[in-house]
Amino acid sequence: MIGIIISGHGNFGTGLQSSLKLIAGGPANVEYVDLDKNPGFLRETVGEEAASAYSDGDYVVKCGEHIKHIPSSNMYETETSLDYSTFQYQRVTKGINAEACLSGAIVYVISDEIPVVYISTGNGEADMTSYSKVKLNITNNNFDIKELNLNQSDIPEDCAVIMFISPTS
Repeated sequence: MIGIIISGHGNFGTGLQSSLKLIAGGPANVEYVDLDKNPGFLRETVGEEAASAYSDGDYVVKCGEHIKHIPSSNMYETETSLDYSTFQYQRVTKGINAEACLSGAIVYVISDEIPVVYISTGNGEADMTSYSKVKLNITNNNFDIKELNLNQSDIPEDCAVIMFISPTS
């Protein structure tokens, strides 16, 4: 059984049941959890250390011991623009990525092995934070991302891909 736990966005979560059954190929349990009323729930579900990375409105997809965290900000495609009448920046929602995020998370938690994309470090490569959309696409397609310094270690057995992002040396 696949469980999807939603903190916040209760109305969005209630409409997911039938769609998720089709994506998962079987029953899926959608549960809305108010973390203000049940603050220990998240720590019990994902562990004490991982719970600090979650925010209100985030999604947790769980099957057995496999857990996938979907930040609520990943569910929407946004753009920042300047309102010239007020000279203030506004964040505007341009699209919804919910289906890709949730179906990818379901495939992730039901998979036996998750391939790993290693990001090379130690050769003056660009910082991955500049490539947040690339990172999001990689994780939405069910790859884990880890760093690897080839100057200090060999290629791990679980390595599917090594990315070298603009190395300078």
